[in-house]
This record gives sequence, structure tokens and C-alpha cells, in this order.
Amino acid sequence: MNSLEKLYALNLWPMDPEDPVAIKRFEDIVSIFRYLYENHDFFEEISKLNTLRIIDLMAGTGIAGAAIAKSLVGLGITPELTLVDIRRSDLEKVYQWLRKARIEDKVKVEIIESDIRELYLTLEDRKDYYDIALIWGSSAPHLNAWDMVKAYSNISYLLKPNGLLLMEEGDRVYGTFYLMGYKDFLIEGETKEGKLANIHSGYDWKRGVFKRYFCLLPGFKEIGELDLRYWDLAGLASLGWVFFKDVDIVPRSIHRQQRVASVVLFKDPRKKLVPDDFFSTPKLLRK
Repeated sequence: MNSLEKLYALNLWPMDPEDPVAIKRFEDIVSIFRYLYENHDFFEEISKLNTLRIIDLMAGTGIAGAAIAKSLVGLGITPELTLVDIRRSDLEKVYQWLRKARIEDKVKVEIIESDIRELYLTLEDRKDYYDIALIWGSSAPHLNAWDMVKAYSNISYLLKPNGLLLMEEGDRVYGTFYLMGYKDFLIEGETKEGKLANIHSGYDWKRGVFKRYFCLLPGFKEIGELDLRYWDLAGLASLGWVFFKDVDIVPRSIHRQQRVASVVLFKDPRKKLVPDDFFSTPKLLRK
């Protein structure tokens, strides 16, 4: 089990189907997707379809994909849901979410264990296949500055020419560096095994990531070290604009769901840059 798997196995973040907070978050996602579907003009073309193909990337337990599937079923639309993550044990929990939502017989589900940076190698035959892609649950910090380029190119490859990417994320530059102040030592929260500590252990300027060491207290039981990129919303939106023709952000102050961060929306992949363009490693990272 790698560091990321150990960290998420602690169930500190609300995404487990048996967690009451996660269940409330699930319902918030159902509500916000319906709000966007009915009110945002990016959905104008997609709203004419009776069936929507959705790919939930870095999906975890599939909480977002299942919630959006529930929203679509409520609108009379048939969802086909593909979930992708490197942790298959988490992905299997999507079936619990669908049962809780009472839509398990109304959604076609596919689970794929894969890395978002190389997804087109796994799904090479699905160019221009999906209507909607999701990166939900503030997953962007796990992608460094170069990885995000690969992620956008893979998503663009898989989406239809009028497809949408929805990304839930907060502004970590403003939140972490200004509102909170960057912390060398931080307690993330309480787990069944103890308090989870998050400790600064370095910075990789080539990839734009902070190295954070995670351990359990008392005793400093090692979880492992992770590279984290503190993205700002403008940075995510502007980089995505290279791959998509239009971009918008719906902040929490507009959608008013307290358990959901801002939603960055990308529409109409340009299709001019493909994953193969970014397959090689640039000289800077080879040094």
C-alpha cells in the first residue's frame, strides 16, 4: 500500500457511504448538479440528450459520479457512469452509493483502475466518447504543474467536441497562504488510530509541489510523504483554457452548498493538443 492509499484508508475525508457527513455531502452534490444543469448555459446542448456518458476521474468511492447519476435519473435522463482511480477498493464502494440512492438498476457502471495522466492508453478506443468528465473532491493537489497538463489533454481526448469538464476545487493559494498561513506542522484531524499530523518536508521547484510528511500521533507512526500542489482557481481555469474553448467558475457564494467548494466548468475541448504531445518528459524534469 503506497502513501496515498494509506492516507485515504484513514477515512478522514467524507466520502464513505456509511459516513453521515458524506451522505449529506452526497445530497449537496445532487443539488448543485441539478442547479448547474438547469441554470448554466454550458449545459444547453447536453440537456437535449436522453442518455449521458459520464467519466468520474480520481473518483475515490464514486460519491460525485453516483450523486450526479441520481440527479440525472431525477431529470429523466439515463446515465452511463465510468469511474477511474488508482484505488480499486475505494471504487467498489460506488455500488453502495447507488443502492443508497435507489438507482442501482438505472445506471450502467464501469470501474477502471488507472492513472489519469495515462488514461488514454487504457481507453484509447474512446476518443470523443464522453459527454461529461468530473474531477471532484478537491483532488487537484495530487497533480503537479506538469501532471495537470497531461490530465487536461487526456480529458480533452475522451470528451465529445461539445463535452464538459466539471472540477470541484478551492483556491488554495488564497486559503492556505493568505487566510490560514502556510504551516510547517498541521493537525489534519482525528482518526480511529490517532491524530493525523501533516509536516512540511521540502519543496520541489521543478514540479511546483510542497512535500508533506504524514504521520499519526502519538508515536509518529509513519503514513508517508506526498507531493502536493497548491492550485489557485485562476491557474486551473487559465491552464484549462489552453485545452477548452470556454471556461467559467461557479463559487460557493453563488451555488450556496456549504459542503461543495467552487466548481470550475470547461466547455468544448479544442482537440488540437493530444496526449501523445505530452508523452515525453521535458529536459527540465530529466535533469
